[in-house]
Amino acid sequence: LIIFHILAFIYLIYKCFYNIITFLKRNTMSYNNGNNGDNTDSMEAITNSEVFSLLKDYVDIRKSLNPSYEMPEKVKEAYSYVEMFNSGINKELYNTFRNMALERGLKTSELALLANLHPGSVDEAIAYIPKLKDWEEPDVDAPRFVSDDDLETFLHQISPYNNSISH
Repeated sequence: LIIFHILAFIYLIYKCFYNIITFLKRNTMSYNNGNNGDNTDSMEAITNSEVFSLLKDYVDIRKSLNPSYEMPEKVKEAYSYVEMFNSGINKELYNTFRNMALERGLKTSELALLANLHPGSVDEAIAYIPKLKDWEEPDVDAPRFVSDDDLETFLHQISPYNNSISH
């Protein structure tokens, strides 16, 4: 059983650091290539809920291995922050939300913005992510949304995932 916990812990740490390093590496490369960090095409992003889930699993595993485990100060700060902004939905619901967004062709950075910022209207969503209004762009062959109404329908479809905050 202890070996299982150790392997689970190692896997969790690997996955957490892999996501963080991938995110930082892509953003750093984008910035260093003169894009000022604006190259969201190659950027991977995870949401506050995903970070909270990873940190919670990490802390739970550490506490199961050592009941007197105390989080380091920086981990406490990060944990507190993402807990405050955690949407509180379970992983299955979140995967449904993620799949709906990716099926529409949203980038993971756009998905993270929608999940973290919870826009309440089409105008608010477009203010956060102007490229959502790509149906007005003449060089876009297949817009993700065809009108304000289409985007509003999508925002309404994902609203149960954004409105399930449990603080």
